[in-house]
Amino acid sequence: MAKAFERLYVLVAMMLIFVVPVVAQTTAPTSITGTTTICSGSSTTLTASGGTLGADAVNVWYLGGYGGDAYDNGWDATTAIISSANVTINNNTNGILNITSTSEGDPQIVMSSAFLAKDQTIYKYINMRYRVATGTGNSVQFFLLSSSQTSASGTYVVAGNLISDNAWHTISLDISAITGLGNITGWRFDPNSGASVTMDIDFIQLGTGAILYDAASITVSPTTNTTYYLNRKGPSVSTSSVSKLVTVNSAPTTSNAGLDQTSSATCGLTTVTLAANTPTIGTGAWSIVSGTGGTITT
Repeated sequence: MAKAFERLYVLVAMMLIFVVPVVAQTTAPTSITGTTTICSGSSTTLTASGGTLGADAVNVWYLGGYGGDAYDNGWDATTAIISSANVTINNNTNGILNITSTSEGDPQIVMSSAFLAKDQTIYKYINMRYRVATGTGNSVQFFLLSSSQTSASGTYVVAGNLISDNAWHTISLDISAITGLGNITGWRFDPNSGASVTMDIDFIQLGTGAILYDAASITVSPTTNTTYYLNRKGPSVSTSSVSKLVTVNSAPTTSNAGLDQTSSATCGLTTVTLAANTPTIGTGAWSIVSGTGGTITT
């Protein structure tokens, strides 16, 4: 007698595949490409070449030298935030600090670290990359601290205006003119002067040169021979730099062929002499611009 029902048990093997993204690590550029000899009044485009630009990293161009950073904050676990007031520190996702000033305004973040003790006549620029996401930031201030100046003072402060358009910008503040402070050991960082302002801070750097721009390429129009420097910055990364000298050739002296030789003064002559000016830059070259026949002898 046949069975009325049969049960078929099927074992289904399931394979779970986990895809782990490989994030490219930021490495230093190997060179700067572009035309490096130009005439006065002209421009040239310089481009970062080689190396790898990782996630959340940028090419950073400097004017006036790049000798390394005394301090470069990537907002990782070692960030030296001592205290804060009138500001909420929301997160530091991907090495970018996100903050919101309270309704009272005047946000303050005190930062200090032993390796900040550097001479501001050498490390003379505070460079910051930021984005004002919401609200109007107005201005940023850095009150410099030292072993003898442990609290904020209007004597030792630098400030700059912020752009509030939800786009990334850089700002460079020159601190070399501040005297009597001694080596810098920290600062009180007032990220904006507005109320209920949300900002992203990519990095704050105490460096030897001012930031010119952050982009893969820059177009420059130097008036004298100028060296441009480039490195890459990302979360907890500041690479070595490369440089490129742009040589500017002065414009040639304006030519002047001298007095015209015409009318009766040349009647019956087979040759005339033109007395041109002597160039101080460049060399002179004669050419016939109108008329027919004739030759030029110099």
